[in-house]
Amino acid sequence: LQRDDIEGDAAVLDKDERESIDVVLENFRAYSAHDLSAMTHHAGPWLDARRRAGVDDLQRSNEELRDEEIEDFFGAL
Repeated sequence: LQRDDIEGDAAVLDKDERESIDVVLENFRAYSAHDLSAMTHHAGPWLDARRRAGVDDLQRSNEELRDEEIEDFFGAL
């Protein structure tokens, strides 16, 4: 993914927002969508949802993530 591949109007972003996006792109551009999904979905709220659904950590589940679990997980980062 290159900066030119992203649609939208960067002019509506302030300097800090643009810098944040640049940092994310720089650090994660080498990863595939599968890699990124694996990094995030094998932690916190996703594991909690799988446990509630009674499936293994790597199995798919339709169990919904709970807002409070998402807030707790990402608020602690």
